[in-house]
Amino acid sequence: MTTNPVDTTEQKLLDENEEYKKLYTDHLHYESVLEEFQQKKFLTPEEDLEFKRIKKLKLAGKDRMTQLLEDARPSE
Repeated sequence: MTTNPVDTTEQKLLDENEEYKKLYTDHLHYESVLEEFQQKKFLTPEEDLEFKRIKKLKLAGKDRMTQLLEDARPSE
C-alpha cells in the first residue's frame, strides 16, 4: 500500500502549522453550521445572510488551506 503524499503533507501541517490547524478546525465548524441551516425548510432573512456569510468564510479558509498545502508540497 502506498502513502498519498497529499495526506502526509496535510497531516504534517495539522501537526506543525498553527494557522493550518485553525483553518481546518474552522472549516469543520462551518460545515457543521451550514449542515444545520440546510436541514431547515426555510431560512429567515437573517439566517439566509448568516448562511451566505459562513459559506464565504468557509470558501476563503479552504482557499488558504489549499495555498498552504501547495506551498508545503515538495517541488517536483
